[in-house]
Amino acid sequence: MIKFIREKASGQFLINQYEILGVSKDASFKEIKKAFRAKAKKLHPDLSGSDDHEQMRKLLSAYEILSDSQRRIEYDKLFKKDTFCYRDFLNEQKATPEILANVIVYDLMHFEEDEAIRLWHSLGGINFPLKDYFLREDWMDCSYILAEQLNMRGFYYEAFIILSELLKEERYEPYFKHFAEDLESFLKDLVRTKLKKVVDKKTWIQCMDILVDIGFAPNEEARWLKYKAKALKACGECELAEITLNKARQLDPSL
Repeated sequence: MIKFIREKASGQFLINQYEILGVSKDASFKEIKKAFRAKAKKLHPDLSGSDDHEQMRKLLSAYEILSDSQRRIEYDKLFKKDTFCYRDFLNEQKATPEILANVIVYDLMHFEEDEAIRLWHSLGGINFPLKDYFLREDWMDCSYILAEQLNMRGFYYEAFIILSELLKEERYEPYFKHFAEDLESFLKDLVRTKLKKVVDKKTWIQCMDILVDIGFAPNEEARWLKYKAKALKACGECELAEITLNKARQLDPSL
């Protein structure tokens, strides 16, 4: 499955990567590279003063697809304008986990989010290993989109698990590059404003442990430990709560 970030534009369901770069469908690698550099200069904040992360994300995605010969071939085959329907093709295949994973991703990319989430939940949700069926980059892109859609529908815990796994993967080997801050901000906002409303205290404690394990700045890790300590105290684990709070104070004395 090729890697791409979807967009809604002029009612079209598919991204035209060639239009994003401003090149023809028969453009050479040299022309693609030249077009990318020219547009990147206009969008990169260090060069233009612009701060349009979304447009830069689309530009990077288009360049990564079209500058890779194999990905470009796959893209051209999958998204050529004819009567071929990739979803119908998938549904005609034997319903293996790999095929169903592709159906989920296809639906996510074609604005059938409810159907994608329904199928994902029926296959086990966060226990369904999407990671096993795609290249690392494709899995990370699609998982981010899935987390966004889950968050929009109130599935905050599932969104949290996906985002925390993505951020942990990003810490291990950077991929989102310029957008790693967006990923981290998304996760932290979810925790601070929504997650606690939908989980019990024991699950909340487990979530704080996940955050501590990811590796944040000391003051942020102290915040997660403080949240954990409060939950432990509410569960009657007063001694463990005090130990946890002391760890938090060591990281951030202002607590």
